[in-house]
Amino acid sequence: MKFRSSLGLLAGILLLNGNAVLAQEVETTTEVASSTTQVETTQTTEKVESTTEEATTQTQEVTTETSTTEAPKYTGWVQTSDGTWYFYNADHTMLTSNWKGDYYLEADGKMAKSKWVDNYKYYVDGSGKWVPGKVKKSGWVKEGGYWYFYLEGEELLRNNWKGSYYLGADGKMATENWVDNHQYYVDKNGAWVPNRVKSAWEKIDGIWYYYENGQPVKNVWKGNYYLQEDGTMATNKWVEDYRYYVGADGYWVKDKKLKNGWVKESGTWYYYEGKEERVKNEWRGNYYLDSTGAMVTNQWVDNDKYYVGEDGSWVRAAIKGKDGWKQEEDGAWYHYRNGIPTRNKWVGDYYLLADGKMATNQWVDNYRYYVGEDGAWLPNPSSKGNQKEILLNLARGYIGVEQFDSRHNTMVSIYNSGKSSYSG
Repeated sequence: MKFRSSLGLLAGILLLNGNAVLAQEVETTTEVASSTTQVETTQTTEKVESTTEEATTQTQEVTTETSTTEAPKYTGWVQTSDGTWYFYNADHTMLTSNWKGDYYLEADGKMAKSKWVDNYKYYVDGSGKWVPGKVKKSGWVKEGGYWYFYLEGEELLRNNWKGSYYLGADGKMATENWVDNHQYYVDKNGAWVPNRVKSAWEKIDGIWYYYENGQPVKNVWKGNYYLQEDGTMATNKWVEDYRYYVGADGYWVKDKKLKNGWVKESGTWYYYEGKEERVKNEWRGNYYLDSTGAMVTNQWVDNDKYYVGEDGSWVRAAIKGKDGWKQEEDGAWYHYRNGIPTRNKWVGDYYLLADGKMATNQWVDNYRYYVGEDGAWLPNPSSKGNQKEILLNLARGYIGVEQFDSRHNTMVSIYNSGKSSYSG
């Protein structure tokens, strides 16, 4: 019978873990009286066999149903994938509600951080280490000019009363305000003022209201201030169907006009319609407004179909994809910039006429320079063919009876000097 007691104790120990997974492997040989009893345990099965007459028919077997792999056994400090620390004793049991050195393990085994522990007697910092000499905040404490009320464990009282004083959502004691769903008023010292009734102008949570007989006034003017549908005083907006405007202080701005049409703001043009609504992503006349309502300049707009110039107006002659020199069907050369033909300007040594064509074999730029057959400027046209005679004949046409006119003088002067500069 002594053997039965030992076997029952052993089975109880082995089944103590309710997970039906053996925590460790045990191999022992025990002698009981004159008989021999052997207890053998493997990683997957524990079997107890007795050679005594009473136990020959008894075999106890505990198997692992979920896995044939031995469950992990931990000792010392262990950190899980979520960063939480635990401590395991030498017998692989988890340490709970106790200290390990300067670190406290809570009831669930987790190492405590940044809190009061052990019945709120000690404080551990963000690393979990005990902070000696730390004094626990309790009751009323003034910090940064504001009063707070600390509960046990340095927890702030919030959205609640402490005596005749109210603590808001941030834990601060309220002063000179209506609190607790705007039902009660506290004075400059934070104390509740009994029988205080809302009347006239009241500022609640930074917003002005006007009360009559304890009720907020709505959709009416009080002097030069307008109370909206929710009872709040309007600021920085048009009221009464955009007939009147009130400023940042809520005061009616008498000379304020509703924006309409083209308005220049901070150097940018906008177009307003209706109730001061900016036109966006649309044309107004020959001008295009982008997604912010700003008038666009110097770019392709409306899905790159049209080009607007420096002044914002649509450039009808702009052709998408044309840039630089192009010879058109008429055989003439043109120069484009952003799809716009260059006109009355030099591009290098070539001059573009008023119709956009590159000039050839003629005097250009107010008859100051001559370009040849290929369109290039000729610095010394007198050395090329009969250009000298052409110039002189042209000049003779402007000779007066006794003197040259100004155009003649200019041409002769240019002829003598040649093209000396280019700014185009």
